[in-house]
Amino acid sequence: MLLAVLAAPLTPAERAVVARRGAELGALEGLLEAERGRPSGARVRDVIDREGHRLVLFVATVGGAVERVRSFEPGFTFATLYALILDAERRPRLLLVQPRGKDDAYEIDQLLFGRDGKAAARDHTYGTSTDCADGRIHERRVVTIFGPALRVLERRVEHLNDPPGAQLTEGCALEAPSPPFPDARALLRAHGLERASREAGVRVQGRGGAPPP
Repeated sequence: MLLAVLAAPLTPAERAVVARRGAELGALEGLLEAERGRPSGARVRDVIDREGHRLVLFVATVGGAVERVRSFEPGFTFATLYALILDAERRPRLLLVQPRGKDDAYEIDQLLFGRDGKAAARDHTYGTSTDCADGRIHERRVVTIFGPALRVLERRVEHLNDPPGAQLTEGCALEAPSPPFPDARALLRAHGLERASREAGVRVQGRGGAPPP
């Protein structure tokens, strides 16, 4: 595994933001994985910890409709799975977007939002053999911490299964994740989740929002 850390010089305040948001991302991803690791077919719990975090699941069907489901295995074919962790006030804090995998590719995209609804961090993992020079599945994990206006404060790139030595110089090895949407409202709208999330009681900040985290 190769780990690369790319970051501009940061002020003490920015370093504190990186540490805080990195810890929040890890903690919420841990809650999600714990719930996902429960017995196969188990109904997801509403409240998932003592702090009142809630988990709601949606899927985009093959036909494009979005609906809420109660298990990570809904029992029918779907195109994309969405897992949304809300805080005790039902504000979006983490959204997982996972298209249904294929033989030659998979993707897991997780976005952290501040209490004001703004994008705070992104954990993007993907593996693909499409257009690779050696035909082997290459896995990349890119963790990015954002400041105001999506300024990149820190980006960590992990080459999860590459052997030591020179990396590929063409094809999928150079694939870069696209920038995220600036806030939870824009992301939910882009994925067609606005109506379903509103019906599930999700509270998305409007313009002006709440005080920053």
